[in-house]
Amino acid sequence: MNLDEILDKFKFAKTSPKQLSKRNSSNSDNGLTTSQNSNPINSSLTHITENKRRKQVSSQSMQTSAEKSKGQDETIEDLQPKSKKTKQTTEKNKKVVEKPRKENNLGSDQKNSQANKSQEKPSTDSKIYVHEENQISEESLEDIFTRFDIPEWLKEGNIRDKNMKRPREEGYDPTTLYIPPEAKKNMTLSMKQYWEVKENHFDKLVAYCMFEKYWFYYYDAAITSKILDLKIGVFLEHIMQTFFHHNRLLEYAPKLLQNGYKIVIVDNMTDKNELHQNLEKIRKGEIVMRREVSQIITRGTFVDDIEFGYDSRYTLCVFEDNLNYGLVFVDTTTHEFFIGEFRDSSERAHFRTLMTRTKPVEVVYYKEYLTVDTLSIIKGMSNKPNLTPFSILTLRETTDIFKKIKYYLKGPSKFLQEIENKTCGLPLSKNDQNFMLIQALSLCLEFMESVLLAHTVFGMGNFLPFDGSFQRQGTLYLDSQALESLEILEVPYFNSMSESASLLGYMNKTSSAFGKRLFKRWLTAPLLDPVLIAERQKAVDDLLHNFIIVDQFQAMLKKLPDLERMINKFYNLADKQKLMVVHSGNSTVNKLKDFFELLKQIKSMELEMEKIQNYASIFKSKRLRQLCSFRKSPGFSSQIMDEDDGLFPRVYDILSDFEKMIKIRDNNIIPSSGINQDVDNMILTIKDIKNKLQNILMAQRKYFNCDEIQYVNSRQKYELEIPIDLVEGPRRPENFISTSKRQGYLRFHTPEIQDLVSQLIPLEYELQRAMIPMVVDYFIKFYEKNTYWRQMIACLAELDCLCSLARLAREMKVRCKPEVLPLDYEQCFELKDMIHPMAAKNKTNFIPNSIMMKDPIFLITGPNMGGKSTLLRMSCIAVVMAQMGSYVPAESFRFRAVDRIFTRIGATDRIFEGKSTFYVEMEETYHLATQATQNSLLVVDELGRGTSTYDGVSIAYATLKYIAEKINCITLFATHYHLLLEEFEIYKNIRTYYMLSEFDEEKEEVKFKYKFVEGKANKSHGIIIAKMAGLPESVTNCAKQKEKLMTKEKKTLNFEKNLTGTFNTIIDRLEKLNLNKEQSEEDKIISDILHLF
Repeated sequence: MNLDEILDKFKFAKTSPKQLSKRNSSNSDNGLTTSQNSNPINSSLTHITENKRRKQVSSQSMQTSAEKSKGQDETIEDLQPKSKKTKQTTEKNKKVVEKPRKENNLGSDQKNSQANKSQEKPSTDSKIYVHEENQISEESLEDIFTRFDIPEWLKEGNIRDKNMKRPREEGYDPTTLYIPPEAKKNMTLSMKQYWEVKENHFDKLVAYCMFEKYWFYYYDAAITSKILDLKIGVFLEHIMQTFFHHNRLLEYAPKLLQNGYKIVIVDNMTDKNELHQNLEKIRKGEIVMRREVSQIITRGTFVDDIEFGYDSRYTLCVFEDNLNYGLVFVDTTTHEFFIGEFRDSSERAHFRTLMTRTKPVEVVYYKEYLTVDTLSIIKGMSNKPNLTPFSILTLRETTDIFKKIKYYLKGPSKFLQEIENKTCGLPLSKNDQNFMLIQALSLCLEFMESVLLAHTVFGMGNFLPFDGSFQRQGTLYLDSQALESLEILEVPYFNSMSESASLLGYMNKTSSAFGKRLFKRWLTAPLLDPVLIAERQKAVDDLLHNFIIVDQFQAMLKKLPDLERMINKFYNLADKQKLMVVHSGNSTVNKLKDFFELLKQIKSMELEMEKIQNYASIFKSKRLRQLCSFRKSPGFSSQIMDEDDGLFPRVYDILSDFEKMIKIRDNNIIPSSGINQDVDNMILTIKDIKNKLQNILMAQRKYFNCDEIQYVNSRQKYELEIPIDLVEGPRRPENFISTSKRQGYLRFHTPEIQDLVSQLIPLEYELQRAMIPMVVDYFIKFYEKNTYWRQMIACLAELDCLCSLARLAREMKVRCKPEVLPLDYEQCFELKDMIHPMAAKNKTNFIPNSIMMKDPIFLITGPNMGGKSTLLRMSCIAVVMAQMGSYVPAESFRFRAVDRIFTRIGATDRIFEGKSTFYVEMEETYHLATQATQNSLLVVDELGRGTSTYDGVSIAYATLKYIAEKINCITLFATHYHLLLEEFEIYKNIRTYYMLSEFDEEKEEVKFKYKFVEGKANKSHGIIIAKMAGLPESVTNCAKQKEKLMTKEKKTLNFEKNLTGTFNTIIDRLEKLNLNKEQSEEDKIISDILHLF
């Protein structure tokens, strides 16, 4: 039975499901995001059941409506309930078709115009029901399910796990499914093979490979068809299914993952030798192809999808206990593991900052060791990470954890070795150092095992420490609030977040994906040491004055792929399971071809670096000279032994050696001799057999005196193809055995050929099987050189970032090189004529402003829309850019290095955490009041506006008083509470500034000058802004009248206040009068009192 005959048995019902256009924004509403207590499959089932229950309540009215509108379609939204058609209506509007066309393609690119061609008479042997063209509707998942037969044990109300527990029962395991033994007995061999996988992965979509396609059944089919806009159909036994070609996995998998699903890939592992031996049994249906799970894909572990944006795709493994955190951030596409632990505050500020910086796409945790508050922060993130919960009853011992880690590691890890040495193999308690870190690492390894990445991603990982509390990093600390308020990484844009309008979008001029990732890290953690900042500035200066190097280097980078991810992708091929996957063509050969192409690109890159090295001698920056120069010392070390030695490793010869190890010839893998002795022996034997076959061919050509005679592989291998006129009748040799023929030619075997072929075929199969472990060893050897590749990429990425800063400076119309002073220097902040970077990018007529702070605190007032918030952000952005080593769009900038930026700008709530806007505002104020130092930069905008006026003024007053008296750091405090101006007049370290504007009383218009000047603003002109915004005239008129009344009352109150204050002063002075003193002194006191009036 050939492929087309088998495919003819698959009958497909024509539907037209609408593609989900809003799935990113409505995952939680549609039940598509993995939750803590259920799997996404069950979520979909629950959604359908709830729809059915709603329908049953009003079934009578719907039946009446259905009878009136028989045969008509409904218009529905995606995944919303749709009323059922009555059985009578459904049957009436169906056509019976015997067979679809043989070339079935259930993808979205199928042409509907060919769907109903070649229809034949109804047949009772194999028939399907196809909706007529005018009956196609946009189906909900429920409608899809109701059209097909579902086994009783798979129906929503009957689902149990392997322990016979139902979904709502305690201890239910959503990852497993109970299948009755009698049900398995009635299954075909293929379906039994499928359900053996599915019963252990019920919470995932199972992609079952058959006939070069990935098939999905039942609920998986309905979900997949809905998300990918595929057609859905039935098998002879009415099994729901859909499929797509295996080549489209990279295209379709991200869409399924984005909707919260995980995918189990079941691939064909039957090699040619196994197929050859069992072909007859397979044809008879006695056995099936050997299929095994080759991959388990999640949103954070799709290692083959390296083209999906440049940004790191972190999976966070978090272990929490009583505000103590152990974290592992892993990027499976680069094999980087960032490991750390810290104790957080009750507001979880450090954890929130880490989440903002890294934006993990998947979070793994123990349900027993993650609090609701932390989970709320995770769920409230803008990128909506997928949640993967695990359960643990007893925490593992440290010695057991490291024993397991060592089992997988393929190379030494200095950091992990240090951690193990510190524990000394002793059991740790929760309060001990490294306990949280080790438990998070254990969770990470458990997760890596569950997705079949323990041997590759974990075993070949680059384990790096990080300080989660940000206390020992030697960088400017930007917490989550600063990153969001200053719009460092992204800006809200309608219902999504945009990077292009952020500071990152403005500054990032890198040309490589790995350069972009490093630049983002630089931006979120600017330098703190003025010496390091000056060295980076010097490197940017060198590139700016030799800009031809920037163009030449970045042009080279643009031709390269994402080297960091590509190299790690080939590390993953050191997995026997992946190389054993059987698809059409030789996939192992194709992967090796891609690998050799990568080696060529890296070699060409080294040749280009040779040209750039010629400029190294003219650079003043020592760091830049090292980055552009090759290492002179033999071997490899990350430490520079010679001051004049370079950092860039030489890899050309190493790559050439890898190219020599294996060759691809005629789509066959040809290893160099000496790599594997068994392989060498098999190759020699095969070569000897092929030489003998070639000798037979030459002998036959000579015997028949015909050079047309050749070997062909038709029905059998090595058939002699001879022109028919040479072997007709008696001219045919007696030892010729006919095998096949074609027009004008006959094909034969001889006993000698048959004997040689019978020896050759098993040897070739055996060689092919032996190639798998050999190729695995080949990629392991490539990994063993990982220090070279990592150093090479680190140099390229840093050079790319420096070139980016140089290109940014070149594009600035106005620029300066900031002077950053040490932390122990006296307070200084002198920013002259700064232009906001985004204004410079958009080429708007932005009015530059200066902030020359002789006193540490500026109390700022001004009208609404006058530019106060922009000024505050601009000052912070100037610091971030300067400490990153960048030029700044200003005339000059001189300041003392800042250790942390605190921001209280804007208004937002945190619904997932149950926090109101005012609560968040007070939480942010708490952080700056308790954690700021004399070296911090504080920007506070309209503190206290989220509550009543009196409460707001009181909080703003108390906070500013605390900053002025206790902290005394550089502070920009903007407010509309003009009462504060009077209260802080006597403070010598506070100076008042305002945003200049002009008010035309006749026209009632405000003209904004957007200039920052010393002094006080009289009014905020809020009513004028309300009028500009389009509020009804009756509203603004009423507001003006109320304002006049309140202003009059305020003047009266102020007069009474001043009068009372004067009399209190008189009384105070009179109390000091001593009646026994001389009259002259009394006259003097009375004179002073009268002077008060």
